Amino acid sequence: MSQWINTDVSALSELKSQPKDAGKLKVMLSPYDVPEAIRAYHENRQLIIEFRYISISEERTLANGENGIKFELGVKTKRIYKIFVSEDVIENNDGISITNGEVKTIKSRNIFSSIDKFIDQQENFKNKYQAAKSAVKTYKSQIKEIAFN
Repeated sequence: MSQWINTDVSALSELKSQPKDAGKLKVMLSPYDVPEAIRAYHENRQLIIEFRYISISEERTLANGENGIKFELGVKTKRIYKIFVSEDVIENNDGISITNGEVKTIKSRNIFSSIDKFIDQQENFKNKYQAAKSAVKTYKSQIKEIAFN
């Protein structure tokens, strides 16, 4: 299992600055919704991207994305705790996958765009997921290194 990579919590928690009269209003996410660390590893024929937050004990549920991607979400907080990418999607460095004997080409950008798409579709929690999405983009090279090696 790979080491945790500490994130820049203050940078990830910042949403957009809103113009407010003569100055700007800075909007920040709750520190409970911002991952403190991220890591990626292989387990049970899956690439797992895991997020660590300020600790809260809660039940978790799975939500399906596309291209063999699943998301482990907190039932109460709706945090993204883990993203599961089937190794059938990540077969080698060329991004070639074999599913049920059929060869399909899926590049790593498709994996990250599938993650983006799932997050963008979560209307009620879109802002909450921006920090996780930003963490994935910020540490994409480390995740790709693990995914395709």
